[in-house]
Amino acid sequence: MNKWLILFTILFSWGCTSPEDAPTQKIVVTEISHNVEHVSLFGTKITSYWPDPPTVKICPGAGISIERVRYAVRFWERAGYTFGPIIQAPRIAGYRCEAYIGEIVFRTPTQQEISEAVQMSRLGVTKTSFDRLSQQTIMSEIYFQTQVASHREKIVEHELGHALGWKHHSRSSHIMHPNLDETGMSVIGVRVEDYNARIADMLLEDSRSGRR
Repeated sequence: MNKWLILFTILFSWGCTSPEDAPTQKIVVTEISHNVEHVSLFGTKITSYWPDPPTVKICPGAGISIERVRYAVRFWERAGYTFGPIIQAPRIAGYRCEAYIGEIVFRTPTQQEISEAVQMSRLGVTKTSFDRLSQQTIMSEIYFQTQVASHREKIVEHELGHALGWKHHSRSSHIMHPNLDETGMSVIGVRVEDYNARIADMLLEDSRSGRR
């Protein structure tokens, strides 16, 4: 992992990360606010992108069933995305279930993470690590404040959207709206063709700025 310049971006459900103003150092943890940038219908931004379809892994005790995860994955597949296998991690004594390169992992939060989520009224949290130079996603972790929270309608789909790299959308009834009560199932502007367009824009910007 020494070859990676990893920037940890914390994408909280109902609040997303913005790495643009992060200080230049190897690992940065940024605070999230509830503010959301107002965007045009097709203007939703991404923080990073997957170079290959990610594997989706569910850790024991994550509080979500493999059937619910499959349902959420199918939602994004209908929008044109491709995923790797969906796997249930084994429940083995001493086995530490965590994210590895190329994985989106549903895991159990630490007590500190639960406390922070409660304090900031975040029902779900997505943490994504990516290569700061290439903007390619390395791995992503999703957890929920409570097991009850993971059963809320649309929340798993929303967090998977963050894991794919999408920021929040300011329009009501959109899957990436930051307010659960206003979140819907619209994927306007975040389909795979929009994703590919954002990636192309990101790479072009990086090339012009000399970051690559």
